[in-house]
Amino acid sequence: VTPVTVSSLAMLAFLGIEDRALTVRELTAILTPLFGYITARNLPIAGDVELPDPRVIEKALQTHVDSGVLERFDRGGEQVFYLGKDQHLVAAFYRNNTIHFLVVRAITELVLQAAVEERFEDPIGDGWAEAKRIRDLLKFEFFFSDRDTFEQEMRTELTLIDPEWETVMADDKRTEHMIESVRPYLAHRVLQPFLEAYQVVADQLVLAPISTSFDEKSFVSNCIDVAHQRRLRQQIASNESVSGELFATALNLARNRNLIEVDDDGVRARRLAFAAEIKVQVERLRHLRALAHARLDQVAMPVPDAAAVVTIPEANRAPAANEEVGL
Repeated sequence: VTPVTVSSLAMLAFLGIEDRALTVRELTAILTPLFGYITARNLPIAGDVELPDPRVIEKALQTHVDSGVLERFDRGGEQVFYLGKDQHLVAAFYRNNTIHFLVVRAITELVLQAAVEERFEDPIGDGWAEAKRIRDLLKFEFFFSDRDTFEQEMRTELTLIDPEWETVMADDKRTEHMIESVRPYLAHRVLQPFLEAYQVVADQLVLAPISTSFDEKSFVSNCIDVAHQRRLRQQIASNESVSGELFATALNLARNRNLIEVDDDGVRARRLAFAAEIKVQVERLRHLRALAHARLDQVAMPVPDAAAVVTIPEANRAPAANEEVGL
């Protein structure tokens, strides 16, 4: 029953590209197809606002700047906005007010990517099976409809992406075109923080001793250290993934799969399989994130005024690619 707010959508955009500043034009390029998707889904919108109105985006930006969640840089030729230092959790609070509407769409995108990678022999049957596997991974994070309703929700999402999806998915090349034509990409914006955190837990469980006793506090502390290092090395895309709460939820899933506090001959194999399963999903999310970022890079840059073009003196000119450079 929680309606969509423009403030939450703005944070969805910024958290999906956390280390990068956005111009108003770039943010509009992200939000415009998202507004279209929300309209097509007929989702409830707070404040009865006209989403396509540019003033709606400007007001949301200013609200977040005033609160310190976003910062603004006015020099360099074009104004840009970016997440303030240590504001990712506040931004996530805003985003999470809307995220529940977008989970099934995010799963749908992952299923399409799986269909491209695995070349499903039975696109419909294999696709539903993959969707249910992802749903099971996330059952401790989100509330899902019953399985029949979930399948119908998936069908709705696929129809929004391509009304002819049932025939398209029977053709590998057309399925690849289908995933490339998604507007907008939501999977990485919705699921990447959760699954990257799960990957840390799964990887550390592979290294953990197999025993009926389990020191959860020490394990989570170690996961935080590992996640911090991965974030510094850009192996994790979001600061949100460095989260004791997400690690604890991942451990709930691990318990549900008999991966901890048990000692039998199959534990190690199950842990390895769990880590491999999470890794595959994270790699697919990263691929979708790369597609989204590549699309953003195509947003037209402003053409500089000829009068403002600066001519670089010959002495300061960078060497051509085929020139030798003295070190």
